[in-house]
Amino acid sequence: MRRIRNKKFRRTNPLIYFERVLWSQGIEYVAGVDEVGLGALAGPVVACAVIFPKDIDFFKVKDSKKLTIKQRESLYRQIKERALCIGIGEVSVEEINRINNIYRCGLEAMKKAVYSLKVEPQHILVDAREIPNLDLPQSSFKNGEDVNFSIAAASIVAKVYRDDLMKRYAAVYPEYGFEEHKGYATSFHIRMLREIGPSKIHRTSYDFIKGICGRFSKIYFEFNEKIKKANSEDDITLLYNKLEQLKKRISPLERSRLRTKITSRRRLMELRLTK
Repeated sequence: MRRIRNKKFRRTNPLIYFERVLWSQGIEYVAGVDEVGLGALAGPVVACAVIFPKDIDFFKVKDSKKLTIKQRESLYRQIKERALCIGIGEVSVEEINRINNIYRCGLEAMKKAVYSLKVEPQHILVDAREIPNLDLPQSSFKNGEDVNFSIAAASIVAKVYRDDLMKRYAAVYPEYGFEEHKGYATSFHIRMLREIGPSKIHRTSYDFIKGICGRFSKIYFEFNEKIKKANSEDDITLLYNKLEQLKKRISPLERSRLRTKITSRRRLMELRLTK
């Protein structure tokens, strides 16, 4: 990407600088993409892709997490009024439980959001990662919601959209309080999970939820902590041996999960050694 060295231009328009660089190069359709809901215990992962016209009357946005509800909703309306087009991508709880890798789910939601745009983008601006299997140029920004206008706008739309969705779920499952915590792990939410168990929109593939609901034993979580502390091949070998000794004390599911975690720990150690 060719740089613009006009310091005044960059200083007065810091958030929209990267879009204007691309627009100045003849790249008209620039999409900012972001997702929300990765850290929740319930509900879908939602992503948004938004394209603004290059003659947009700039207005200030910021990371959706740093805004009040009123600020988010006000900016959400402005974004919808001024955007050229907006796409929403959603990965359902069923998909989350099947894939069982929330990072991949976030990437899938972002890809769906891009594909749902009515105008095909020519360049993608994305927060801190690259969307795989997307045949479009991409630029990734660390803390993208803080430094880039389109990414921040996408984060706001995705957040408001998902929050509204969780409010609707609250009417179906009123005992969990989804209208307040939006599916995240508050003390009230965890207490309800312990008392009445998970609903159909909970991410029951999560070890955390299985532990709360009694599917995983105390032995499982203690052994998992030992895996996290393994730092040598001898540690890994010892863990495999100890896991075999626990065969009659833990369930086949727990044993399978722990074996997978040991293998993942070994691979992580190998990667560190090759760097």
